[in-house]
Amino acid sequence: MSTADAVTFWDGVYAARPAATNPRPNYLLTETVSRLSPGDALDLGCGDGGDALWLARRGWHVTAVDISAVAVARLADLARSHGVGDQVVAERHDLSESFPLGGFDLICAHYLHTPVDLDKATVLRLAAHALRPGGRLLVVDHGSTAPWSWNQDLDVEYPTPREVAADLALEPATWRVERVDAPRRIATGPDGRTAEVTDHVLLIHRTARAAPTTENTVSTIPLRKRRDDTPPPRTGSSETETLRAFLDYLRTSIAAKVDGAPEPQVRTAAVPSGTNLLGLLNHLTFVERSMFLGDPVTDWQATFQAPPADSVAVVVGRYRATVERANDFLDGCTDLNAPVPRARPGRPAPSVRWALTHLIEETGRHAGHADILRELIDGTTGR
Repeated sequence: MSTADAVTFWDGVYAARPAATNPRPNYLLTETVSRLSPGDALDLGCGDGGDALWLARRGWHVTAVDISAVAVARLADLARSHGVGDQVVAERHDLSESFPLGGFDLICAHYLHTPVDLDKATVLRLAAHALRPGGRLLVVDHGSTAPWSWNQDLDVEYPTPREVAADLALEPATWRVERVDAPRRIATGPDGRTAEVTDHVLLIHRTARAAPTTENTVSTIPLRKRRDDTPPPRTGSSETETLRAFLDYLRTSIAAKVDGAPEPQVRTAAVPSGTNLLGLLNHLTFVERSMFLGDPVTDWQATFQAPPADSVAVVVGRYRATVERANDFLDGCTDLNAPVPRARPGRPAPSVRWALTHLIEETGRHAGHADILRELIDGTTGR
């Protein structure tokens, strides 16, 4: 099944049923997370949004993703209506092509079953690497077929939690398996029917940072060497839509190019000028903050070096958070001729139009640099 067919399939699944007004969280989530302190959470395959809302109500900041634009839009509206709109970020991701940026204290993947060709082990391995030290990855899969399941194939085989853990091949010194279980329960489906079902539960605890790789070795995350090229965005006819769509396209491209790059090569200068992959993204974070948020920068050259103590996930997460704040500013802008909040002593601030055009040029230029640097590091190409 192609990506387009998968999107159509899942959009159809959600559009065919009424939007939930107060969806229930998965009980294994509530059982596992109730004892944890709130932090940043990632919900992979958020569906109706019961898990994301439950976490947000308990103080978690949640990034909730799904391949279905219908599910994502409904969750965004639902979060606002429940008063947790500022704690839930709903994003559409095809996990076979992109993975959310940033570091997380909790990542949950409930029933991540799909008819699309998805390398689930790679997705979950990426999730394990996106955990901060002390964070947990909760994977709950079907162990049986419920009467209301979209997949009624009688020959379907469900991997055991131990098989899933083995496929991830995580280093025991960094990730510890805390729970491997197959509990049974009485479940209620979307149509109100009940049935006994089996869940396959895997809970992984990240206990430490991954050991840095040695020079000229590749990342421990088995990413494809060739990323499929993402085509330029299709935009509306307005100037604002076009400028913002292309800027977001370039932002996503360079963040993906940095995400998952191995240490220490990611911060090692590849040319005499000292340019390095992680430093490029750190610099662009300051550019966004200066241009759209009005933050002063006293030493631009210093921005090309990320702080030594900050991991790749931290730098990528900071860039993503800055982009979100910049977009919040742009969402409230209705006039491209209006000035940006950037302070420029002795000179008027540039217009939003100029700022967007400049950021497209700046981000595109450094995205090209990043393409070359990443290929030099581990051979990864594509945009």
